[in-house]
Order: sequence, then C-alpha cells, then structure tokens
Amino acid sequence: MKRTIYPFGMTTIFAIISIFAIAQKKDDKLKLDEFDQKGNDFTTAKTTTEIDNPNTVLYKISIKAPQDFVKTYPRITGEKWEILKDGYVVSFVVDSIWIKNYYDKKGRWLHCIAQYKEAKLPRDVRAAVKSIYYDFSITVINEVNTKKNNKEPVYFVHLQSGDIFKIIKVSEGALEDVTLTKNSID
Repeated sequence: MKRTIYPFGMTTIFAIISIFAIAQKKDDKLKLDEFDQKGNDFTTAKTTTEIDNPNTVLYKISIKAPQDFVKTYPRITGEKWEILKDGYVVSFVVDSIWIKNYYDKKGRWLHCIAQYKEAKLPRDVRAAVKSIYYDFSITVINEVNTKKNNKEPVYFVHLQSGDIFKIIKVSEGALEDVTLTKNSID
C-alpha cells in the first residue's frame, strides 16, 4: 500500500506545482491598440514597456496615477496601462473618443490627448476653422489638455482637400497652420 500511495502522492504534488507554475508564467508584452492607424497620435515617447495584464503589474506604476485615473474616470473599465521611459500612459475609449492620459514617474497627471471625429468638435472651434478652410474636410481632431492650458484645450484639427493635408492649431480662438512640409523638415 505504501508503495502505491507514495508515487501517487508525489505525482499529484508535481502536477499541482506544474499547474501553478504555468499559471504564474507571463509574457510582459501586450499589443496596445493605437489610436489611429494613420499616425495621427501626437505621442513622443518611443521607449516603452508594454504591460500584459494591468491588474497583475499595476505594482510597477506609482499608486497616484491609477488613483487619479479612477477619481477622474470612475466608470471606465478596460483601460490599458503602458510604462514609458519617463512615466506612464493609460489609454481608453469613451463615447467614440480615444483618450490617452499621461503621468510622470511619481504618478502626477501631465496631460491628456483626446482624438475624435468632426461631430465631437465644439461648434465654435469648427466654425472658426471652416470660416477660413471651407474647401477642406475635417478628418480627425486631437484635443490636448495640460496643466498649463487647464482652462481651455488646444485643438489640432487635421484637414484634407484632395491631395493637400493641413494641421491647424486652435488655441484661445487663434488659428495657426502647423503643417509639416518637406521644406520645414529639411
């Protein structure tokens, strides 16, 4: 009887340990959804560590960032956290608006970039842009909120007319063409 119980017990223990070891194994990579496949996202951070499961690796993020996020967006679920070289970013979608909130290493909110289509653009901003660029269609808008411009966001309105593309910056009612051209890059 002892000869039967001992091998059976050892096999059972080995199987249980193997199951838990496999369950704990993780690949620290997650392919985060990009806001816009055309590259209209204004992020500048290139060095990132992508997170497999935000619930299992939130300990790598300063506690202030998730606390601020939950306080600001209490009903949002399914957000994706990413560790950047000099902070963190959380991405999520709400009401067809793609939003990225950026935090520094200490978990302090830095800025927010929201990306959406023309229908979500405030009427006064749309009217100001269309009064000058009436032949252009609005393709996408990037709304940037920072601590510096906390009162009024800055809008980057992407326009297209045939083969011509423009990016118009709207800040405090003023319009500025910030389109990058081949000559401005050289």
